[in-house]
Amino acid sequence: MKPRMQTFLAWTALSGLLLVLAVRMTLLEVTIRTIPHVTMGGAGRTILHFPGPTEIVGAGIITFALTGLALIAAEKIRKVAWLLLALILMILALAVAGTFHAANRFAALVGVFDAGMGLLAGWAMLILCTTDRRRQWVVVVMVGFLTMLCVKGFYQHYVEIPETIHYFFHHEAKYARQMGWKINSPEMKLYIGRLNSREVTGFFDLSDAFAEAMCPLLMLVAALGIALFNSRNADPPAFPPPPDNFPAGRSPRRAVPNPDDADGVDIPLPQFLAVCSTVIFLAGLAIVVFTKSKGGLASAVLCLLALLAAWRWRHWVALYRRHVTIAMVLLAAAGTAGLLIWGFHFHSLPTKSLKFRWEYWTGAVPMIFHHPLLGVGLNNFGYYYTQYKLPSAPEDVKNPHSVLVRVAAEMGLPAMVLWAAVIAVYFSLVLETQPTTPRACVSSQPLSVWAVALFALAWWWIHFMVLGTTRHTVEYVALLDTLYGFAAVIGMVLASFAWACLKPEFRRFVALAGVLGAAGMFLYDQVNMAQVTSSVAMLFWMVLGALAAPLLPSSPDQGSAPLKGSTRFWPSATLGTLGLLGAVLAAMLIWVPIIRRTQPWDPTRFANQYSQNLAVGNLPAALRDAQAVLQRDTRSQNWLSQIIAIKMRLGKDPAPQVQKMFALNRADARFRFRLVSTAACGLTPAQRLAQLHLALKLNAQLPPTEPARFTPRELTIIHRLIHALAASNSHAAGQ
Repeated sequence: MKPRMQTFLAWTALSGLLLVLAVRMTLLEVTIRTIPHVTMGGAGRTILHFPGPTEIVGAGIITFALTGLALIAAEKIRKVAWLLLALILMILALAVAGTFHAANRFAALVGVFDAGMGLLAGWAMLILCTTDRRRQWVVVVMVGFLTMLCVKGFYQHYVEIPETIHYFFHHEAKYARQMGWKINSPEMKLYIGRLNSREVTGFFDLSDAFAEAMCPLLMLVAALGIALFNSRNADPPAFPPPPDNFPAGRSPRRAVPNPDDADGVDIPLPQFLAVCSTVIFLAGLAIVVFTKSKGGLASAVLCLLALLAAWRWRHWVALYRRHVTIAMVLLAAAGTAGLLIWGFHFHSLPTKSLKFRWEYWTGAVPMIFHHPLLGVGLNNFGYYYTQYKLPSAPEDVKNPHSVLVRVAAEMGLPAMVLWAAVIAVYFSLVLETQPTTPRACVSSQPLSVWAVALFALAWWWIHFMVLGTTRHTVEYVALLDTLYGFAAVIGMVLASFAWACLKPEFRRFVALAGVLGAAGMFLYDQVNMAQVTSSVAMLFWMVLGALAAPLLPSSPDQGSAPLKGSTRFWPSATLGTLGLLGAVLAAMLIWVPIIRRTQPWDPTRFANQYSQNLAVGNLPAALRDAQAVLQRDTRSQNWLSQIIAIKMRLGKDPAPQVQKMFALNRADARFRFRLVSTAACGLTPAQRLAQLHLALKLNAQLPPTEPARFTPRELTIIHRLIHALAASNSHAAGQ
């Protein structure tokens, strides 16, 4: 393959992966929007339906295709990269195998694409970012992400979140009907409390995930600022001389002012960019504070302190980097061991937040022991947790808030070992000796303005299209998105000039800062949202892939010492043909059927039919559709509840479904009371009496401060019902 074509394919794959990341970060925001955004007064207009599993699978297939493109375009692929690819493929193979026995196989299939998107995108970044210019592009786009998120965060904090809360309280009854809640019920009060504390709205509807994603981005811009502030004594970058045919009378533009210039008013470009970096960093840190994520703020502050220490003692750290790394790993292991010892001794952890985490983890342990090889399937943790959780645990969650625990529970113990090995290999690359790169080979030019503008335009258009139904007019959304795009362009331009002002060792420091931010993400994720799926996971793997490995020399004949452990890879037309055919086949077999809603595992078609039949009062047809959904979502308590309710209305016996509900959820007192409060549940008086006594026992194990406990009025009703059922049993026994 000609070098020019090889370079074109590499840049196409690199830019495409970064664009997929930008789109995926947008998908997270609108896929799980908490408050329904309905049109009001005819102002709103549907631009595009909310993205969902279809778009996630489609983005995954595009990522697979871009990874194949990166494989074709890569000039050198190191042996360690082949090892990583083998580990990643084994992880994905285990995930696919776990799909076949998952309770919701469709959700597990979507999880495979989502997890594969992050793992393969990170690996593709590893084999693509072998030149200083490509690493510059990654850093520039990441800073563009940060500036866009800063503007978006301020807008959400001061406009969108208050507007959403206002909208909820003006449509409270409608929203309660949608969620199946009663007004002033404990569930409703709990939700309102979380809404007022801004935990369930804004910031992608996941404030912790938003704060976690900010960590590596903040470290990148902080490192740029530190390096730029210290560039005043550094040699200015060697910009190439102007061409011979440069128009007479015009002086060439210089990115760095001449220090010998008589005009002392000019501000040196590195210092100006350092001030800009500081402003962006402080704005991003303010957004993290707005999220009220204590863990996210602590991770950002700790990473910043570590970054400052690494800069202050950079020569000592470079000399003893292996010892420092070992000490940090041992410190993290000691902290984890101390946390576990505390938990096993007191059967809890110190703070309320960690107490909940302990409940999630202890509930996941028996789940892992019962499914040790393949787990319960990706995105299926919530279907099994209620069966294994402690009776004293009030919360039902969809993941255990720890990436390693989630991988073990949903993919099996072998996958957890492989997952940990992949992370260990990535971080071990930081310890390798950097190759000597001649100064003439280091790019000292900012990126082309047209490339930045084209990327921002594509990003703007996709973000605008996926907003979906909104309460605002299309013009308002377009104006808001233009503001986001403008902020992203400013950030990318500033970062582009900042990178061009740095010496090679300073650029390596910026890359190290990104890896340090990823390490903060990983540590925080042991008590937060799991980095298996979602855009946070994709950002984590792409930062590691692009910045963890030392830069390879751009060509073997530039005087650079070759990096050990590399192997030459010459792709052939056969490989490219097979890659394209594989992508087309995957789209035909998986993506197209999902779009057409004919995938045999997809319950969406039957769920839509259920809603339509229920709306017109066709209960037999609605029951048939609900049972069809349950066949594809076998442990869904929501659909079991729907079937029980319809059977009661039709006068049919729902006892089998009621008994299955009791087996799936052994720790919830409230739903037991609701199911057996009427004789239409199909259970005998003795069975109903036993469930009521169990409900009282479970209720007594909950902390007094939990709103899920029975109210005094409910307790009175339960005791009356117990008395009536006991009398009925005595009467039946006497006869």
